[in-house]
Amino acid sequence: MVDVNDVCDWIGSDTYVELLEFLRIGRKVAVNDEAVAEILLGHDVNKMNAASVSIADLKKVAENKHQFVDFFSAKLRLINGTENEQEGKCE
Repeated sequence: MVDVNDVCDWIGSDTYVELLEFLRIGRKVAVNDEAVAEILLGHDVNKMNAASVSIADLKKVAENKHQFVDFFSAKLRLINGTENEQEGKCE
């Protein structure tokens, strides 16, 4: 089970920060640098636990930046201009 502290540690990790920089620079994706409210992280924790996803799983995915960014870019292209454009609203 993942908790809010686990997610806070993950988003503060070098791996996560490097992945965001890779998106920002390599794909010119706008990234919000503001701290995420703990209440919002709680929603992510609930989704991760419901999906049985661990921080270790996220780290494994993040190891291959290019594959992750290709998936992320394809998803953004897919939902671009749709009513589901906001992240998390596309099935």
